[in-house]
Amino acid sequence: MAEWIFTKERHNSGEGNILRLFDEKKDVCVDGETGALILGKIWALFGAPYDGGSSEVFYHYEVKAEKSGGETAHLIVDQYNDMPTIRYADGGEAAARALAEAIERTAPADYEWSAVYDDYDVKITYSVRNGKAYSEEEPTDMDFFGG
Repeated sequence: MAEWIFTKERHNSGEGNILRLFDEKKDVCVDGETGALILGKIWALFGAPYDGGSSEVFYHYEVKAEKSGGETAHLIVDQYNDMPTIRYADGGEAAARALAEAIERTAPADYEWSAVYDDYDVKITYSVRNGKAYSEEEPTDMDFFGG
């Protein structure tokens, strides 16, 4: 059976269905260190995210999955509301599950990535250094409502 090949590639599809990277059976958020470790594994596969770093989407990747027989799927890997997910269109579940397995077995890259969560006036920084994941929070003291 042919293996999937994954490449980081911009596209405008992949939405619709969701596969959670932490535990697909539970609708739970991940703790900071787990989220940092997952991002480190994704970073090792694809490098830095295209964008993110905001309260809406912590990070965002667009991935094209291909098999030698010509089968393709477009996937979106991101973290929204502390839930790392792979989103895929109908017909892309096999590719999404294969990517989840690839992420799981990949050693994390060293990196640092931050986002400001406006609703909570906090900056969250994920990082991996020498294989150990870290998550740090610091207040931003931002006042968006003039209070």
